[in-house]
Amino acid sequence: MHAALLDETRDASPFLVRDDYCTEEKLSGRRMLLVKRGGVVRCYSRSGAECVAPLAVVDFARSLPCDATLDGVLVGAEFIGFDVLEVYGADMTHKPLEVRRSTLATVSPFRLVEHAIGGREKSALFDRVFASDGSGVVFKKLDGIYPAGEGSYGFQFSFYYTETFAVTDVDFVESSIGLMRDGQNCGRVRFPFYETWPRVGELWEVRFDRISSNGNLIRPQLLQRREDLGRDARAAAWWW
Repeated sequence: MHAALLDETRDASPFLVRDDYCTEEKLSGRRMLLVKRGGVVRCYSRSGAECVAPLAVVDFARSLPCDATLDGVLVGAEFIGFDVLEVYGADMTHKPLEVRRSTLATVSPFRLVEHAIGGREKSALFDRVFASDGSGVVFKKLDGIYPAGEGSYGFQFSFYYTETFAVTDVDFVESSIGLMRDGQNCGRVRFPFYETWPRVGELWEVRFDRISSNGNLIRPQLLQRREDLGRDARAAAWWW
């Protein structure tokens, strides 16, 4: 059992005006499928591996009035639903999203992700999520089915930025590096230990959601070493 995945888009404008697409808030959390069969609740990750959910979530899922499979996101200790794959023993994946969403609202005890239809409402949701420092929005076709395998489920638009930073130090215990730009320390970012280790003085491109009031990057992700940048860029990053 696999969760359907989203494609990435860097242009939200076409989806905000198209009547055949809805908009949802993109939540930062752990994707999860909840499957209830009788009094037994099982949880699965986006890749289909069985996983563990907080006991409160499992207990709450038992209050579903029927056997069902819900798709959603675990944010902290809260499960927030946005789709249903099965209900009352009937497969819902071939039904349009509008029908699945309506069905989900009638059976789910969990809070549902914020959802908007229509140009004005979608733009208002987009602005609200951006203003509240949310991670982004998702666009899905109202008549779209829940795809099997690796089929596209919709598009996600993330509110993030990319910049180049100098590596100030490397912590091999925590697998993290310190970052600096324009003479300012910008916090730390973890790096995959199985890949090339960053070195002090190198320039690396980092993706992040925003910069906090104290100058640290929020939710940073290391992308790639910038070997294409010359001495001027290195000086700008360090700015000794």
